[in-house]
Amino acid sequence: MIPCSHWKSFCCSSLCFAALPVNNAVLFVDLILLPNLDLLTVRTLNALVGLAAGIAVFQLLKRVDNYQVEVLLTFALAMAA
Repeated sequence: MIPCSHWKSFCCSSLCFAALPVNNAVLFVDLILLPNLDLLTVRTLNALVGLAAGIAVFQLLKRVDNYQVEVLLTFALAMAA
């Protein structure tokens, strides 16, 4: 079990590692499957949206003291990503 003091940082780092395969998949499609089509904008937008969502939820988690709300915020962000 993860100690409560490390729970918030664990959730944010898990989100970061969950977003990496999405960027890798888009990169694979961009460079291998569709080499004639430039998806740099899509890759950059994907990374920026994920970063903004992660920062927003992290700021919310810092202000919430209710465990159930923290879990719901984390699951909502993970499902959105």
